[in-house]
Amino acid sequence: NNPTLFTDLKNRLLQEKILNDKEEGVIIRDLHRTFPNHVLFMYKLGEGQRALYRVLMTYSHYNTNTGYVQGMGFLTALFLTYMDEESSFWLLHSLMVNYGLEGFFKKDFPDLRKCLYVLLSLVKKFIPKVYYQLRNKKIYPTMYASQWFFTFFACVFEFDVLVRIFDCILLEGFKIVYRIALGIFKLNEDKIVNKNNFEEIMENIRMMTKNINVDELIKASFSISFSRKDIKRYEERYEKTKNNKDDEMIKQVDF
Repeated sequence: NNPTLFTDLKNRLLQEKILNDKEEGVIIRDLHRTFPNHVLFMYKLGEGQRALYRVLMTYSHYNTNTGYVQGMGFLTALFLTYMDEESSFWLLHSLMVNYGLEGFFKKDFPDLRKCLYVLLSLVKKFIPKVYYQLRNKKIYPTMYASQWFFTFFACVFEFDVLVRIFDCILLEGFKIVYRIALGIFKLNEDKIVNKNNFEEIMENIRMMTKNINVDELIKASFSISFSRKDIKRYEERYEKTKNNKDDEMIKQVDF
C-alpha cells in the first residue's frame, strides 16, 4: 500500500470538502450510535468520534464500490480502540477485500442472501429443531441475522465478547461468522423451541446476544464440526436454486 495514501486523502477531503453533504451527514449522524457507552466514543465530538469520522469519511471516498454504509462504524470503532487511524483504515479495507465483507456493502447487498442461505443450511443440519421452529413461525434470517453479517456481530455483542470473536475472525476468516451464529442458536435452542408464539420467539432472539458468557459461546461454536468445503457446497446449491421461488430456503432468504 502507498504509505501516505490515507493521510494524503484524508487531508485533501478535510480541506476541499469533497464528500457530498448527504453522505457526510449520515456519517455524522451515526457517530453517537457507535459504542455510545465506550469511554472513547461516548463524548459528542470527542477525540474518539472525530477519529471515527475521519476514517469513515476517508474510506467512503477511497472505496467507491461501497461508499459509506451503516455498520462500518462499529468495525472501525473497534479497531480504533487498539490502533491508530491509518491502521484502522487499512484493516477495514482488508476485511472488505480479503475477508469477503465488501459483498455485503455493495449496492443491493449481493452476498447477503447467499450467506443467509448457507446459515439456514447449517442450522437445518446441526440444530434442526431451531430451523423448523423458525421456519414454521415465519421468522426469517433477514429479521435477525443481516446485522450479524454486516458488522461481524459488532453491533450486537458487548465489547469484551466482540474482541474475543474478532480474534477468531482474523485467525480463521469468514467461517467464524457461521460458527458464532450456530453457537448462539445452540446456547438458546430450548428458549426458541419451547416458545409457542411469534412475539415470544422474536423477543428471545433479540436477547440471545445479551449477557452471554463468551467462554460458553466459543465452546458451543467450536463444538460444531463443519468445513469450508461444506460452506462451498451450500453456496453452489444456492447458485443453482436462487431463482426457484418455490424452494423452501429461497423463500426464507428473499427480501
